[in-house]
Amino acid sequence: ALATWAGIEGKGSLILHWSYLSMGLRAAGTFLPLSIAILRPGLLSPLAAFLSSLLGALATIFWPVTGLPGEPLFGGLFFASLCTALGIIIGKRRAR
Repeated sequence: ALATWAGIEGKGSLILHWSYLSMGLRAAGTFLPLSIAILRPGLLSPLAAFLSSLLGALATIFWPVTGLPGEPLFGGLFFASLCTALGIIIGKRRAR
């Protein structure tokens, strides 16, 4: 039902808009936590990685709804990186 609604609402829109949104969902949801997990295992807690993925994806989804300028990809990456940075800082403080 949600996909049908999105298709009806998106009627006449450019396919490029949808491809940016799709790229944003993938990038904001997985890029930062996955990169950190591969490059520095254990640096980011599972909870921080989950929240980074969740907030990045939600920001990407709701960015066009808010009417904010710019692409949803960058908004989602901003919130995902903010959550990731906070997770790293809090994790380092707890380790002390």
